[in-house]
Amino acid sequence: MKMTINILHCRTLKFTLNSLHIPNPPDSPRDISVVISPTDPVSVGSVVNLTCCCRGNPPTIRFIWFLATDGRLELISVATQVYGFNVSDSDRGRLFYCGCNNMLGMQLSRGVQLIFRGLSRNYCLTFYKL
Repeated sequence: MKMTINILHCRTLKFTLNSLHIPNPPDSPRDISVVISPTDPVSVGSVVNLTCCCRGNPPTIRFIWFLATDGRLELISVATQVYGFNVSDSDRGRLFYCGCNNMLGMQLSRGVQLIFRGLSRNYCLTFYKL
């Protein structure tokens, strides 16, 4: 019994069993996730890397990064699996998405949000009448 496993960037898995070759069927990207490094929480001025990981056959040929602010989606980077940036105060509340694209289609990840160290800007003031 012979078994060969070939894993390349979380995307390709191939098995050979008793000279029977079963290739992965072609499919569009799937199992898309974003990894934040270093892990949360972050602070303004720190450097953060977002890494996009997905699987598909054929493998992903292009990574696309978006951010959402106030319901608007904005393209921020194309063709890089890792998107690095300096955290600013305006990144509070933004959602970051990666898209994986191969010859069979494109899929977006779920949005990820940075968690900030210290007090949140979302606070509530209560006024009492004296």
